[in-house]
Amino acid sequence: MMPGGLSEAKPATPEVQHIVNQVKLQFESRVNRTYGIFKAIVYKTQVVAGINYFIKVCIYYRSNLSFVVKQYR
Repeated sequence: MMPGGLSEAKPATPEVQHIVNQVKLQFESRVNRTYGIFKAIVYKTQVVAGINYFIKVCIYYRSNLSFVVKQYR
């Protein structure tokens, strides 16, 4: 992977699902909606000043959304 470039898409791991669970309430408050299903499907990472996670999340049985989570370590 090139510095600053995106990794290949990978199936979501328990660690990625944990990140999604951590941001779920913040996301729901921003869109003023609650979701019963909020499951990470696939993700890519980008190493910059920390790690950016580009995560595709299932929010309904047939509907997905994608968002970026920036995590500094």
